[in-house]
Amino acid sequence: MMNISGKSKKKQLLLAYGLATEEDISQTKRFTEINEVLDYIRIDGSVYIIKLVPIELRPKLKNFIVNDDKSRRSFATDILNYHDYSEIWCCRNECNGEMPIYGRFVTGDLWQTIELIRGNTARLIEKIPEMDSYAVGIRISWGWHYKAVNKGNLPFHDVARWIEEKKNQIGIFFEQLKMIGVETLCVEFKVHNSGLVFTDWDTPDDKTVINRLWR
Repeated sequence: MMNISGKSKKKQLLLAYGLATEEDISQTKRFTEINEVLDYIRIDGSVYIIKLVPIELRPKLKNFIVNDDKSRRSFATDILNYHDYSEIWCCRNECNGEMPIYGRFVTGDLWQTIELIRGNTARLIEKIPEMDSYAVGIRISWGWHYKAVNKGNLPFHDVARWIEEKKNQIGIFFEQLKMIGVETLCVEFKVHNSGLVFTDWDTPDDKTVINRLWR
């Protein structure tokens, strides 16, 4: 039987709980050979986020960003120094003259937050408030208004509305987590075609969640 990485299982749980579609999942291409990734990359103004994925779950996986010939050559050289991975994930983001918008929604029992940034990788969320373009909002629960700071004219209210439309799916997932003792859920997304594509989720104990919910 083929080994399935922990990250792949996390993607499939997004699908199982209605937070992603097969089309959403397919936006991340999976490869096992470096040459396959290099052949896939086109220098056409897009930003490619490339992630080295091991079988076992691990935080802060190595990411490479490719958006021109120089960064493509650098990736082709630098990746030779890494060996502890089973898959190479590659996500292409069309920029159309602007950097993509990434975000995360975090919910607990008595609070919810949204964080947004404009940049070439979702990792930049960790740099709020140092970023030039970001938005942060907090509220008590579903249906409440956010108290927000929006620096950079990001579509915060649209994102808040799109997340509210996923209340049932996120709520069911969160209730399942609470039943196994996990009290915080973070779902990551990018803004795409006047909507959201959920790309990942995190909890304080992803390994336990996968062991209990993965079928």
